Amino acid sequence: MKSPQSVTFAEYVESWRPYMRRTVSPETGDQYDVVVDRYLLPKFGPMPLASITRPDVVKAVRAWLEQPLKANTVKGAISVLGRIFRDAIDTGDCTANPARDVARPLKTLKGRGQPIEDHLMPELLTGLRMRRADIADLVAFLTQTGLRIGEALGIQWTDIGPETVTIARTWHSRRHRSGPPKGRRVRTVHLTDAARAILASRPKVSQWVWPNPRRPERPISSHTVEANIREVRKRLDLPEHVKPHSLRHSYGTKLIQADVNPRFVQQQMGHQSDLMTRYYSQRAVVPAPPHLDDALRLGVRPVTRQPPTDDRQAAGGSPRGRVIRGPWRRPR
Repeated sequence: MKSPQSVTFAEYVESWRPYMRRTVSPETGDQYDVVVDRYLLPKFGPMPLASITRPDVVKAVRAWLEQPLKANTVKGAISVLGRIFRDAIDTGDCTANPARDVARPLKTLKGRGQPIEDHLMPELLTGLRMRRADIADLVAFLTQTGLRIGEALGIQWTDIGPETVTIARTWHSRRHRSGPPKGRRVRTVHLTDAARAILASRPKVSQWVWPNPRRPERPISSHTVEANIREVRKRLDLPEHVKPHSLRHSYGTKLIQADVNPRFVQQQMGHQSDLMTRYYSQRAVVPAPPHLDDALRLGVRPVTRQPPTDDRQAAGGSPRGRVIRGPWRRPR
């Protein structure tokens, strides 16, 4: 039996993976495995877990940035590394988290993070409608709701109310099955008049609002949606950031521009933390006229600014607290 001080990072990670898989969704677990195998094990694998220090982590981060890896990839690697050490502290395999508060690179605004400009949408929708009208309707619906594409594909007719839609599941096209929404939180999304009109025009040929024409027992594949958008983007020479997830960022930015209460934006978009909502606020620097049915009417509220409660909030951040996870013991 090895002492905790002699357990290597690679040995600990192999015993940690099954526990990690029980605490996250299968898709998140797959992403964690990729990060561990591709970035963490090559850097820290043979090192004793308890001997890894903050300078070791900083050197690894700098090496990743010099490869160069994208800023978001490096941020993800730091996050997974921090999760591993937090769990190792809980099991008594180490006493400190060397990844805690390590400086993270600035998030890039390319690709998925950049909203789609309004003047590009008519051209995109016209091009899509010439290929597949149902995908054009889906893209128009995404612009009016800000849903993740898997959440939109997972909508069933029973989820739709007079003015709202319940996001109770997400569709995983790769596995051909549905699962709980991100964060495992069911939420209610308020619909614009345009979104309700799109739903009213959809034929009810399946339990799914967006069924696959060839196999109506399952929704359209997200890969098919992405492929059609990619083909139209190339044919019309549209910018590279014209992608399905960018529609979500466009929606969130518009709500912030319309001076909607950030708390409502967070609830509408299903953000677990207000940090992403603040990210939209940083980009929405130009006031906009009312959009999206006067910002859904229900969301427009006078925002009362509360004084910061600690130094972190005063600096523009948010207070952080440790997430208490259930106790577990690494197999010896």
